[in-house]
Amino acid sequence: LGLPTSLVDSSIREIWESLLMGLPDLPVTAAPGWVPGGGGTSEGTETEEVLAPAEAWSGPADNRENPALYAVFPFRLFQAAREGQGGAWPVSFDAALGAYRHRPFPCNRGWCQDAVQAAMLGLADEAGLLVEDRARAQTNRFPGFYTMTFDYTPEADTGAVIKLALQHMLLQHDGRRILLFPAWPDRWAGPGTVLNWTLWAPEETVVTVECVGGQLQRLHVSPPHRRDDVDFVGPMCRP
Repeated sequence: LGLPTSLVDSSIREIWESLLMGLPDLPVTAAPGWVPGGGGTSEGTETEEVLAPAEAWSGPADNRENPALYAVFPFRLFQAAREGQGGAWPVSFDAALGAYRHRPFPCNRGWCQDAVQAAMLGLADEAGLLVEDRARAQTNRFPGFYTMTFDYTPEADTGAVIKLALQHMLLQHDGRRILLFPAWPDRWAGPGTVLNWTLWAPEETVVTVECVGGQLQRLHVSPPHRRDDVDFVGPMCRP
């Protein structure tokens, strides 16, 4: 629906609008509230609204999935630097954070998406720890030939999630906005640390960044007019 009217026939647009209007609200549920405590968080006596996997469900879970978090990834309705959380649904960003904290199956192996979802939610330290843990996974014969986690050996999902998480820690987008370093841990940007990367962004845009010791050394955006859409949302490498 965000496409120019010149690219989409009005009859097709009407179908899309009808489909959007017919979608149910994002399901939410109540979970024990969380309050600051000690070195992290502890459960309080209050409840908080969190994303739910469905309006209703029955029976025990048979798979290690956290479908409540699909609204975070892959559908990207919530992200730390997003303007207008939840898309067309009036659900708060805190509900997405709560769903991550209360996810029934914390999992950091195979195709489990926790590291990517943590990056989308701006949980930089959490995402970094999950990536580091994955990088230590056991391999067979060659680097990247991970041993079987769910389906087969060599197992490719472990490395694929590392790649996806790192990309989302470095760059995300919100409409035309290009969000840089939305979830990069401060401890990964100490003195002498060199980051030099190139990633694609929407609208055939290529972003190249060089950062040394947390200080921006080079930013190149192609095509040049997309430079105005770049937003440094993380604390590091700001111009």
